[in-house]
Amino acid sequence: RQSPPASVMCDPSTSETANTMKCNHVCMGTSTNVAGCLLNAVARAVVHQSSVLSTDASRLKLSKDLSKELESKLCKVDTSNPRTLQDLSLRIEQFATSKKGVMSGLLGNTKDAVSKMENALVDSNAWAESERNRLAVKLVELYDSDFQAHCSKECANEDELFEHKMECRFLPVSCENEGCPESFALHLRDKHDSHCSFKLVPCTLNCNQIVMRREMCAHQVGTCSMKLMKCPYFDLGCVDPICKGVLHQHVTTNADSHLKMLWAEEAKVKSRVLELERWSAALAEVDDKRRAGLKAMNTGISMLETKHLDLEKEQTLAKQGHQKVEARVRGLEATVKAQQSEIAALNSKVAGLLKSFAQIAKQ
Repeated sequence: RQSPPASVMCDPSTSETANTMKCNHVCMGTSTNVAGCLLNAVARAVVHQSSVLSTDASRLKLSKDLSKELESKLCKVDTSNPRTLQDLSLRIEQFATSKKGVMSGLLGNTKDAVSKMENALVDSNAWAESERNRLAVKLVELYDSDFQAHCSKECANEDELFEHKMECRFLPVSCENEGCPESFALHLRDKHDSHCSFKLVPCTLNCNQIVMRREMCAHQVGTCSMKLMKCPYFDLGCVDPICKGVLHQHVTTNADSHLKMLWAEEAKVKSRVLELERWSAALAEVDDKRRAGLKAMNTGISMLETKHLDLEKEQTLAKQGHQKVEARVRGLEATVKAQQSEIAALNSKVAGLLKSFAQIAKQ
C-alpha cells in the first residue's frame, strides 16, 4: 500500500501559538487529487513549451523550472479574501493554458504527449512524489478557507490535540478490508466501505455464505447453493427453477412425477417410431413403383436404340447402293461419249469415200 503523505499523518508537527495547538489533518483524497492536477499541469506546460528538437533531458530540466514557477504562482494569494479549492483548480488550469504556444499540438497528439510526459516525470523522479504531496497539502490549507478538506481545530494542550486527532474527520485511515489498498479520510470510511470490492458481505441470494463483494457474481454463478438451475427433467416438462443446494432433494422427492414424464415421453417416442415406420413403408412402395417405371423406360429406350441402329445400317447400305449406281451411270456416260466419237470418225470416213467415188464417176 502507498503510505499517506508525511504531512497528513497523525503525528506531524503541529501549529502552535502561545496558548493553543492546531490540528493540521488534510483530506487525503483531496490532496492526492491536487497532486495529480499539479503533475498534469506541469506535463502539459512542458509539452506546450517543447519542440521537435527537444530532448528527454531538456524536457526534464524544463519540468523542474516549471514546477518551481507553478509553486511560486500558486502560493502567492491574498490572504484577506476567502479562497476555495475551485479557485485553486482554476489557477492550475490557467498556468497550463498560459504555456500554450502557436505551434502547440500541431506536431502530434497533445493528449498522448502529456500522458507520456507524466509517466516520464514519475519514472525519472524529476518532480518527487513527496514534494508534490507536500505542495498539495500546503495548497489545500491555503485555499480551503471554508475548511471543507482540512481541519483547523485548536486545542489547549498536546493531550487534547492527540485525542482530537484520533477522531478527526480528516484523519488518514486505510481500508480495513483485507486486500484493499485504499486510504482515505476518516469521514469517508463508511462511504468507501459501502462499495469496497474487498468487503466481505453475505450472499445476496441468502445462501448463508460470506464472500468478497468483488467475487459475488462468480460465487452466484458457481458454487452458490441458492443458484437457480434447471431440473434434469426440464425437457420432459419439469420447468420450475430449482436451487442448486436442493436439486438432489427435488429429484428424489419428485421421482414419481419424473417417471410419469418419462413414460409419457416414451409413449410419444413409440408413436413417432410407428409413424416413421409407416412413412418408410409408403416410401418403399412408391420407390418400387418408381423403379418399375424406370425399368420400363430403360427397356423402351433400349428398343428405340436398337431400331435406330438398324435404320442406320439400312441407310448405310442404301447409300452404298446409290454410290454404285452413280458409278455405273458415269461408266455408261463415258461409253456413250466414246461410241459417239467413233461414229463421228466413221461418218467422216464415209463422207471421204463418197467424195472419192463421185470424182471417179466423173472421170
